[in-house]
Amino acid sequence: MRNAFASLLNGTQFLSESVHKLSIEQIDSFSKKIHGSAKNTYKLLQNLLEWARLQRGAYVYAPQLFNFHDIALEMIHLYDEMARQKSITLSHDIEKGTLIHSDGRMIKAIIRNLVTNAIKYTHENGSVHLSLKQDAPYQIISVKDTGVGLSPESMNQLFHIDKTFSKPGTSQETGTGLGLILCKELAEKCGGKIWAESTLEKGSTFFVSVLDKQEQYLEKMNGKYQSEKKHCVGC
Repeated sequence: MRNAFASLLNGTQFLSESVHKLSIEQIDSFSKKIHGSAKNTYKLLQNLLEWARLQRGAYVYAPQLFNFHDIALEMIHLYDEMARQKSITLSHDIEKGTLIHSDGRMIKAIIRNLVTNAIKYTHENGSVHLSLKQDAPYQIISVKDTGVGLSPESMNQLFHIDKTFSKPGTSQETGTGLGLILCKELAEKCGGKIWAESTLEKGSTFFVSVLDKQEQYLEKMNGKYQSEKKHCVGC
């Protein structure tokens, strides 16, 4: 966190002290770099706060029935500009009306981290794709990229708080590896797990399984409706 803020402060200080000496093109370039640094710092802070809430038990699992297509579309739109800056194609194949019974906030946080991580490690003109596959009683969320990939040694360091793994992105984006740790803990909160498949220099796919109790929920709601209907006969 200290390094992230130091980078942001150094960038803004340099720009403020040199603005009269720089061309419009240089100012534009430095402004974009500072903006990127600010976004990275905000994401780090967001992950740190969510992780801290998990550690003290304040992030309570609260499942509900929600439209996964809407969340996928929201995440795609949210990070479309980030992807376009590297000419990366960001896509999904989630069908409209796809429902999941889980914690929507946690699912959003998982997708946010997996998508931004994929963009970070994908070269220009690459692609990042979000998918969902049912494997009852689980739903498997996957984010596939055409990025730099991971070596077997690097794969062994993923998802371990005592082996926090991070390296610069393809545009030298910084990070701490905390996002994947957060994804692991959120996946476990949702009754599932996280894992990855990767080939060096070809890309990676990150998978997250979440327990989907949609059928039980709908049966419960239907039973409640039938009970209320029965007691309401003649009312």
